[in-house]
Amino acid sequence: MGWVLQRLIPNFDLTARQCAAPTVNMGQNNILRNSLGMSILSFSNTKVTLSDILRVTGVKFNAMKLKSFNCRGSRYPIDLTQSLELKDAHLYFFDSVTLEYTLSTLPTVLPSVEYLYLRATATLKTHTLLENTCRFSQLKYLQLELYMVYEDADNILSLASILRAAPLLENFELHISVCSFAHLGWEPLRSLPRCPHNHLTNLYISGFIACTGQLEFLLHTVENAPVLEVLTLDPAFRSDKKVGGGYDGPTDVFFSRVREISRRYLIGRISPTTKLCIL
Repeated sequence: MGWVLQRLIPNFDLTARQCAAPTVNMGQNNILRNSLGMSILSFSNTKVTLSDILRVTGVKFNAMKLKSFNCRGSRYPIDLTQSLELKDAHLYFFDSVTLEYTLSTLPTVLPSVEYLYLRATATLKTHTLLENTCRFSQLKYLQLELYMVYEDADNILSLASILRAAPLLENFELHISVCSFAHLGWEPLRSLPRCPHNHLTNLYISGFIACTGQLEFLLHTVENAPVLEVLTLDPAFRSDKKVGGGYDGPTDVFFSRVREISRRYLIGRISPTTKLCIL
C-alpha cells in the first residue's frame, strides 16, 4: 500500500508492519478505500483526510503546500513537520490522550497550525502546570472536546498548561464530558502561578458543571486574560444538551445551581469589560 500511496501523492511515506498490507482500491475524487469499501484516505492539492488504517505504524508527509489535515482513528505517529503551510488540523483519536502527549508531541507535529480541533478521551494525572519546552507558536483557535473519568475531574486545572503553550491563542473552546458534582465550598480552590494570556479574547466552556477542577481552571484563565471580551459558560455538554453532570435531579434545578456558583466566584475576578454569558 505504501507504494500505491507514493505513486498517488508525491513525497508521501507510509510505514507499515512486516505483514500483508490491507487491500486498497482507488475510488473517485482521489479517495483510497480498503477491501470493505471504507474510505481510509482522501486528498486534494491542499487537504488530506486520514481515517484509521490497519497495520500502519507511521505516516509521513513531505507535502509542502498542505493546508488542511483531518485524522480520525488510532493515535499512530504522524510526521507533518515538512508541511509548513498547514494551518488547519482536525484530530479525532479513538484512544486515550495524556496532557503530556498534547504538550510534547502535537506542537512538534503541527508547528504552523493556526486552528486545531482535538477530540479524545483525556487522562489528567496532576492539577499542576506541566513543564514543557514545545510551543504552539502559531495557534490562534483551539477547540478541545475531552471525555474524562470522575477521578480526573479534580485535575482539570492542569489544562492551563495548554494555554501557556499557545501564547498567541485568541479563541478557546473547551468541551468537557465528566461525571462530577458542583463545588460545595468546603475546601479552598487551588491556584497556579500567574501566566498572562495576552491575546485570549473569547473563552467558551460547555459541560461546565462548576465542579472544583472546572472552577479552578475558569478562575485561573479569566484572571490571566486581560483582554478577554466574551466568556460563555454552558452547563450542557455540546454533544448532549440534556446531560447534567453527576446530578440526578431535575436539569433546570441543577443548571440554576451551576449558574449561581459561577457568578458568585467570578465576582471581582472577571473584567467589567468582559461580556459574561451563562446559558
